[in-house]
Amino acid sequence: LTGSASWLLMTVLTQVFGIAGDFGSLRISPKLVREQFDGDREATVNLRFRGKNIEVKYLNVYMKEYGEYRIDRVRLNDLDLDHELTADGVKIAISALEELAVKEVNKVEVVLV
Repeated sequence: LTGSASWLLMTVLTQVFGIAGDFGSLRISPKLVREQFDGDREATVNLRFRGKNIEVKYLNVYMKEYGEYRIDRVRLNDLDLDHELTADGVKIAISALEELAVKEVNKVEVVLV
């Protein structure tokens, strides 16, 4: 990738999908607009964080626009996850991330209402 292409991908991941590191934790604060969700009301991104493969899937239950939805629930590998609510999203703690499998894809589901 060229420098500008790398910056574009990083911007989409951190600003549109709202996924970034936060002192070792994983901060999730999506800024997706209604058109970015598919027919199943989902938007998905794959990334590598802290040496783990992670798939983050957003489910926009009522197909609300950015600014109208809020995070209702976060699941990690099909289990409800304790998470810290922040002003603009959630933060997944380091302790939860350390327990993730290294060789498998770990699935984070974020339900937006």
